[in-house]
Amino acid sequence: MIQVDVPNPLIEPDLHHLVITFQKYHCNHRCRTYDSTDKQYSKGFPQPLSERTYCSSNNLRYVYCRTKQEDQIIIPYHPETLLIWRGHINFQYITTNGFVKYITKYVTKSEPSELFDISEEDSYKKHITARRLGTMELIILLLQYPLMRCSILVLYLPSVPSEFRYRFVKPIYLLTEIGDDNNDNKLPYWDDAIDKYFDCSDHPNFHLITYPNYFHDYTIRFK
Repeated sequence: MIQVDVPNPLIEPDLHHLVITFQKYHCNHRCRTYDSTDKQYSKGFPQPLSERTYCSSNNLRYVYCRTKQEDQIIIPYHPETLLIWRGHINFQYITTNGFVKYITKYVTKSEPSELFDISEEDSYKKHITARRLGTMELIILLLQYPLMRCSILVLYLPSVPSEFRYRFVKPIYLLTEIGDDNNDNKLPYWDDAIDKYFDCSDHPNFHLITYPNYFHDYTIRFK
């Protein structure tokens, strides 16, 4: 359960210390000026008092149960995780609109860039020297935790009729070799996925295979 209250120091002294130390909101130099109109900083603190946790229809965030004035500046946390992590965390219930906004923001966010003048001839070393490390990756490397990366191949399979499909023209050096030959193998366009599916082998294994399964189960290689 996500909480935003300041625990009782007599009942939960350790949790109380962690909440006061790591979960209190502090407005730093990046925070916008205090607005005397709504009495809130840029991040919405101090949060309003509430007797229950609920999702407001006109808000991207949940309104959390805050019954004491000191709870109004507490960042949402998960007690068990906070006791293990012993550092700042931010746990929140999410809404559909809030999730879409968050993902869109970071998917479209460009990577920071700078100009470097690196006198290194080896292209690999040059890339390593100039590459910008994110905070999370840097922490993982410093702590010598294993860092695993994986990528998932996404293959687009067109499904519209031939006259409506996009065609990609072959490069000029290949077009000059085509000449006046009207053979299907000499078309000026690259074959798309549908063309390759219909040109598959006559082997019995391919007689009943479907279009998506053909590309899921096999990789086309050219000699």
